[in-house]
Amino acid sequence: MSLTASPAPAPRISYGAVLGSPYVARLLGGTLTGRLPNGMAPVAILLLTTASGSSIAFGGLLSALYGLSSALSQPVKGRLMDRHGQSAVHLPAALLNSALLVALPLAGPYGGPGLATAIVVVGGLTTPPLEAGLRALWPSVLPDPRLRHAALALDAGTQGLLYIVGPLLSAALASAYNPAVALAVTAALGLAGTAAVALAPPSRRCDPNRSWGRTRPRLGSWPPLPCCCCSFPSPASDSRSEP
Repeated sequence: MSLTASPAPAPRISYGAVLGSPYVARLLGGTLTGRLPNGMAPVAILLLTTASGSSIAFGGLLSALYGLSSALSQPVKGRLMDRHGQSAVHLPAALLNSALLVALPLAGPYGGPGLATAIVVVGGLTTPPLEAGLRALWPSVLPDPRLRHAALALDAGTQGLLYIVGPLLSAALASAYNPAVALAVTAALGLAGTAAVALAPPSRRCDPNRSWGRTRPRLGSWPPLPCCCCSFPSPASDSRSEP
């Protein structure tokens, strides 16, 4: 029978401790706010299209094109962040995306379906890659692996809220006012959230020279994410660094 006492278990990490760390609440809150357009814009686009007299099929097509173009452009925007830094990509993307969403209600009277389609596609292409940028920042913001794992869990757990709150908010604004107002609020939220993240010191300090392009991650470490201005350690390396 061993007389050696087992080591005391490490104290549990609370979400309060994570949110109390410098810049965490700002980065997480800004990312969630800046990504609300991902859930709001497709609904607002559909409602705007049907309200202007077009078919629901065309509205659904525009909504799908917005989401598809946003997804397809993520690797390109990640590469741009690797080269130029997060703030240099987030802010121009958010400005252009917001401007296009606000301009979309004018496409029907002045440009017809062709212009509306072009605006929606370019708007999707210019959605800021906030989630990938946030996950790339965690190692520099939270050097403690246990805090970082708790932050990732909190981050992942709140992402579903975007697709619950976003469509409900968009539908409520369109019902209370009109779809153009819903798009304007969508644009304002996206711009405000992105600015909060892009102007935060961790985003501005992110070094473009430390990219995955120079240090290729091991397969199976983390799910492939576009953008990593800051190195992104694997769970295996985190576990080795824990006491």
